[in-house]
Parts: sequence; structure tokens; C-alpha cells
Amino acid sequence: MFKYIRFTPVPLAYTTLTFLGGDENVKVNYFDKPFVSIEAENEADIDALIAFQPNEIACEIISKEEFIQLVKTTRQYQRILEQGNEKLEKLTEQIVKKYPQKERETWHIQLAEALKYKQTLNDTDAPFLKILADNEADTVDAFADAVINNNNAFIALTANALSEKRRVEHELLTALGA
Repeated sequence: MFKYIRFTPVPLAYTTLTFLGGDENVKVNYFDKPFVSIEAENEADIDALIAFQPNEIACEIISKEEFIQLVKTTRQYQRILEQGNEKLEKLTEQIVKKYPQKERETWHIQLAEALKYKQTLNDTDAPFLKILADNEADTVDAFADAVINNNNAFIALTANALSEKRRVEHELLTALGA
């Protein structure tokens, strides 16, 4: 179970009073802002830790919804997003290596032409693919099939990579109690 606490750090002459604690029974997640999430199996352990805090820091229990909004303002949240993006980059790096950006920018043209060609079987509906086919001594039909198959493979790969990115972000946020 989780509880969420907002507090007010109190600077003293040689230190600052802040939320302290946590042990093998109670995990405290700290942020770069004055709030924490506290996780324990036993609510009494959480309540005891909250009661242990100095009165001066004015601990206040907040809702999960308020906590989530606060988390989105932290460096920790930004790092979670970065980790998700890094995972996405890693999963899609082979596409980036194999197909340069300029080529990927033509994929929408190639797909539109391939779909149009498959409807009409008219080479004039696929001028981009016609140039590619002619330069490689192949047919527009073969290029259209390849483009459609590659697009389907790209959609599946990208959807799976995005799902994995979201899974990583969700897992990290869940560990913080969000």
C-alpha cells in the first residue's frame, strides 16, 4: 500500500528539517520537491513513520491524484520519460541504421502510391515506385508489394516498441506509487 505526504522543509542554522525515515518494512520514495510516497505492507508502519516526523515540517497526507500531478513536475518524472524514450530508441535503432531519415521521409509517398497502384494496376499512379522499379530492373507490382509488406512490418515493430516504452514508464511510475 502507498500513502503520499507533502511537507514543508524547515531550514535551521546547520541543517534542514525534512521528511526522514524508511527501513526494511517501509520504503520512502523521495523527489526533488517536498513530497514523498511511502510504501509498506502494513498501514500502521506507514502511520508510525509519519508520526515520527518533526511537527515543524507539517506533514500532510495528499491523494494519489494530487501526488501524480506533483510527480509530473519533478526531475524524476522527466528521467522516467527519458528512460522510456531510450527504450524506444534502442528498439527502433535498426530501422534508423538501415533506412536514413531522408528515405523514411518518402515512406508515406511510397505507401500511397503502392496502395493506389494495387487498386488500378496503372504505372502512372505510382511515379515514385516506377522510377525505383525501372532503375532496379524490377516491376512496379513487385515494388508495391514490397512497400506494403514493409509498411505492415514497420507498423508491427513500431507498435511493439511503443508498447514496450509505455510498459517501462508504467513500471517505473508504479514503483513510485503513481
